[in-house]
Amino acid sequence: GKLILEKARVYNAIKEHQPVTSRNLSALTKTERTNITRSIYDLLNEITPQIKVAFIAKCKVTNRNVKHYTLIDWQKPEGGEHE
Repeated sequence: GKLILEKARVYNAIKEHQPVTSRNLSALTKTERTNITRSIYDLLNEITPQIKVAFIAKCKVTNRNVKHYTLIDWQKPEGGEHE
């Protein structure tokens, strides 16, 4: 149903824009963050997880530590800078 479609939208947004925060995902998918969080939780906690927390970094806007999500097989580029 709707939850499966939402989870697929979140997965595809992560795949196209990784690494990405929940706030970024909300903007990319035009979905409320509360719904994004549920999809992230589901994708992280499946029997075979599809995404991971690649790293935690300070948000330039809020100055808080935020999780950046990627697909399981994503590797941080050497010397790569991310938001």
